[in-house]
Amino acid sequence: MAIAVTLGMLAGCAAQAPVSPVETAPNPTAAPNVPVLPKFSPDPMAAVPQDPPVVTRRCDFSVVLPADELFSPRRVTLTEHGAVLLARQVIEPASECASLELIAITGHADPLGNKVRNQSLSERRAEVIKAFLVARGISSARISAIGAGANVPVHLNCDDNLSRRELEACVAPDRRVVIEAHGIAR
Repeated sequence: MAIAVTLGMLAGCAAQAPVSPVETAPNPTAAPNVPVLPKFSPDPMAAVPQDPPVVTRRCDFSVVLPADELFSPRRVTLTEHGAVLLARQVIEPASECASLELIAITGHADPLGNKVRNQSLSERRAEVIKAFLVARGISSARISAIGAGANVPVHLNCDDNLSRRELEACVAPDRRVVIEAHGIAR
């Protein structure tokens, strides 16, 4: 008798229609057992909501400061006026950034005099400005300081026949410090 019940149960399962993974059409006027297929979307990502792109606002700035206004003549001593310029032109804008990625300081010299001395002068001036920024709370790991010597002049063609004073005035734009900051805005 147990065998008959088991066979009866198996026969009852076989009599049921197979379960289809696709639904049948609920419309009574439609043909029986016609599957309802999902709508095709040519863009598979169209159904997936997209987050708007994240726009990172930048806090980048660049300043060119005349070395004659930052330092004592032919020296690496930062003047009081130079400290005020750096505070206004670099420290204040940097404080508006949420984070600083890099501050690149490049010292430049004029072409007058010894090339080796000019290279050293430009390097030391860049390092003095780096020390100034570090003393005001900017991480030294975020600051690079290099000297370009007289290798990147910006002066207009100065006549070699000028007096020494006139020639120094003509090449004054070459004596500069370029500070470029890159960061993320608040």
